[in-house]
Amino acid sequence: MMMPFKHVFVILFVFLFIFSCTENVPISPLTQTSQGLEGETFATDAEEGSRAVVKVMTYNIYVGANVDKVLTATDIVDLSQKVAAAYDTVYLTKFWERAQSIAKLIKKHRPHLIGIQEASLIQLINPATGVVEEELDYLQILMDELAAQNLNYQVAESIQNFDQMLPRFLNFIPPATLEFDLVRLVDSDVILVRNGVQYTNPIKGNYTEFLSVPVPTQPPSSIDIPRGYVSVEAKVGKKSYRFINTHLEAFTEDKRLPQAQELCAIFAGETSPIIMVGDFNTLDPTYPNPFADTTYNYITKSGGFTDTWVHNLKGNQGAGYTSPFSAALLDPYPDLYQRIDLIFAKNFQAPIGPVQAEVIGTHFKDRTSSGLWPSDHASVVAQLHLREMSNLVQNEIVIAEVQE
Repeated sequence: MMMPFKHVFVILFVFLFIFSCTENVPISPLTQTSQGLEGETFATDAEEGSRAVVKVMTYNIYVGANVDKVLTATDIVDLSQKVAAAYDTVYLTKFWERAQSIAKLIKKHRPHLIGIQEASLIQLINPATGVVEEELDYLQILMDELAAQNLNYQVAESIQNFDQMLPRFLNFIPPATLEFDLVRLVDSDVILVRNGVQYTNPIKGNYTEFLSVPVPTQPPSSIDIPRGYVSVEAKVGKKSYRFINTHLEAFTEDKRLPQAQELCAIFAGETSPIIMVGDFNTLDPTYPNPFADTTYNYITKSGGFTDTWVHNLKGNQGAGYTSPFSAALLDPYPDLYQRIDLIFAKNFQAPIGPVQAEVIGTHFKDRTSSGLWPSDHASVVAQLHLREMSNLVQNEIVIAEVQE
């Protein structure tokens, strides 16, 4: 079966580009009222109800392949071969194994709310019949593993960012016949909630600003790459929070910053404490990037959010780097140098705290039976104590935002 030249390049570039994927609030003195994470436990649920303690996690669980090499394709055959190689890598990185490790990490820390990025659905489709011959549903695989660990989590809400198909090389018959099947890739961001957490009022959407990828066709065309956010109002103990999960653009600040600005504007009127997690793809002000980029600076200044890691009271956590592991996930040891998986908070009574946060998924015991790391990102889990502001303080902040 012959694949049209234009169609091949359009779906290829969609697959290629969709992934790469300081404030002055004082620290709370209430350090004796909360226990650590590693080797210890969080507060009990009874304590949570009286002390407004909430545990959250963010995890980019990784589609499973680095497709950058597809950019070097010289023709349609070479292109489809590189797509086939990327698909093979997805199977080599074995999400069904990695999901077991991720579920164990969740079981250890038992967060109330989890923001999951790159919850992928990958299907191998027969182009002649449309029949799905193979399927990897990352979210379902993860939910099954959580159940196997006797954990009761459910999907509170999700946002689908894109849904595209691309050709996978099977055979080339000279002079011009390309035999192929189709790979469908669906990307979503998801919020999981622990049993007992009440949730309502979902807010979700795709950003107005998005990456538009030029496609080398005749005439020239482009592909739009959406990203999005998903949110729920969650009640933990006696306290309610607005919980947000997002995955901002990885490839360019020109799109990442407007996405962050839109996200902050959407929730500017929220009066409940906000916890915002995700893969923000924005560098924080830590070595080797002491000045951060404009997206981080916007979120923590104009956006009014506090980077909770800055106020972390848990020791021996270093700079909190979460990225990157290699695409194959076989690194002999973690060599992370970017902190892009972040947990922000807003609308709480200063001082913040206590905050106890930890980077997880980086110990050798976290690897799978095949020696794979759980993801190309580490996860961040945090226990937060966010006291609600008075209405007077909230109104003053809203007025200040309007004047600004």
